[in-house]
Amino acid sequence: MGALKGEESDRKAREEDLRRLAAIVEYSDDAIIGVGLDALITDWNAGAERMLGYSRSEIIGMPITTIFPPSHRDELLITRSD
Repeated sequence: MGALKGEESDRKAREEDLRRLAAIVEYSDDAIIGVGLDALITDWNAGAERMLGYSRSEIIGMPITTIFPPSHRDELLITRSD
C-alpha cells in the first residue's frame, strides 16, 4: 500500500511540474516554437505570435522555413538522427 501512495505522489508531482512548465511556455514573452522531425511547426506560443505575427492556428503544420527569410535559410539547421 505504501508503494502505491508513493507512486501516486510521484505522478501528481510530475503532473504539477508539467502544468508549471506549460504555463511558463505559454506566457513567456520569448518566442517558443516546437518543430517536428519533418520540419513542420508543431507548437507556437503567445510570445511567437507577438514577435512573428502569425497566430497559432495559422502557423501550426507550416514548414519552419516559413518564418525564415530566404537570405537566412542556410542558417537553419535541421538534422535528423535515425
